[in-house]
Amino acid sequence: MNDRDIITRRGAEFCAALNRQDIDVLSGLRAEDCIDIPPNRPAIRGLPAIQAFWREGFAVAETRFVMSPEQLDIDGDTAVDRFRWTAESAPISGGESTRDEGICLWAWRREKDGAWRIAQAIWNSDLPQGQTVWTTAPSSAASTLAAEDREALRDLIERRWVAAGLSRDWGKMTAMVTEDVEYFPPDQPSFIGKAALQAFFDQFPPMVRFTQSFGAVEGNANRAVARCRFAFALDVAGETVENTGKFVCSFEKQASGEWLVKYCSFNFDRPMPSRS
Repeated sequence: MNDRDIITRRGAEFCAALNRQDIDVLSGLRAEDCIDIPPNRPAIRGLPAIQAFWREGFAVAETRFVMSPEQLDIDGDTAVDRFRWTAESAPISGGESTRDEGICLWAWRREKDGAWRIAQAIWNSDLPQGQTVWTTAPSSAASTLAAEDREALRDLIERRWVAAGLSRDWGKMTAMVTEDVEYFPPDQPSFIGKAALQAFFDQFPPMVRFTQSFGAVEGNANRAVARCRFAFALDVAGETVENTGKFVCSFEKQASGEWLVKYCSFNFDRPMPSRS
């Protein structure tokens, strides 16, 4: 894997970890002397201060963050990564969600252990201060996703994926993902590819019940990102174990016109019981 692929993958891991509020993984992707330069507040210097910044934000809202890469320049042990971002935030205390969007620059550094880590980050919103867009109303940056594509994605999430999961038909399941699909499950390493995905499904106990609900989605004719929820009941050695959760999926449209899952990050609403 070349440096460009490594940095791209680590950026996707950062996005997934941010969405599931995983400070341990986020910290592993940042340099110890990293600096964040957010809008409308002083620079935040050092990993401990940035960890406190994350905790502050996570305590206030649950945010779904989506990255759209624009340019990545690599020169030796330094890389500059420019991307657009969107963020939908739901207050922990309740109330309407908001949507924001803007541009971000990351400066990556290859450190002594050979790993690429984010050393500096600066970002800004496209919207005037205090003028985030309420998600209950259409925004000027509304998705250009066609109605038929939206329904095709809904069918994939709510019907086809659920049916394959309940029947444990991993062939049908893996037919709905790209060859290089990337999964970011909670409490374990991410993985790439259909074979790894099938191995992940193989270790699941049988599902007694399984549902998924299609939520907010945005995109265009080629790419889409959806935020969804799920609920399931597992048969674990004769005992029923239930849980609910949420996930974010990125989809790519193939030349055939079929939508396939490219990235998926999910987490549970409450911890799963330990398995011996």
